[in-house]
Amino acid sequence: MNSFHRVVTAIAFANLIAAHAHAAEHGLYFGAAHGEAETRHKVGLGSSFDEQDQSFKIMGGYRPVDWFAVEGSYFDLGDVTLYQSAPGLAPFNLEQKGYDVFAMFIVEVANVDLFAKIGGVTSAADLTTGTGAGQAGSVDHDKDVAWGAGAQIRFRKLAAGIEYE
Repeated sequence: MNSFHRVVTAIAFANLIAAHAHAAEHGLYFGAAHGEAETRHKVGLGSSFDEQDQSFKIMGGYRPVDWFAVEGSYFDLGDVTLYQSAPGLAPFNLEQKGYDVFAMFIVEVANVDLFAKIGGVTSAADLTTGTGAGQAGSVDHDKDVAWGAGAQIRFRKLAAGIEYE
């Protein structure tokens, strides 16, 4: 890269950092997300199960300052069903749902927010095994530490983003 390109790149980067014309709104916010959840299970050396389903999340939060927010959400990871027996697996249906709360730490770069978050999640996995009169059910409740990271771009009072949790 020659010196001209370095100067242009430095000026463009400085303008991105300094361009706070679309600063984040403080206060309450609400959102929704849609994605895909994958469930994997391995039994023994050779048998495995791998299934995907649509998932969704409804969230709300409060951002008191530019660099910090508190966010909570309800999520549904969909249903996973095995209709026929497989080696080492009986037919089953698994439904997974839960709630989470996060502290979010945010860095603004122009109209883009980069964030990391840490918090807790409470989830429930409702498992029904077998078929007909031989069905049995169980629910597993779990509490864990959760974390994530992502980015969002703001368009005035709206935002679109991508994240990993």
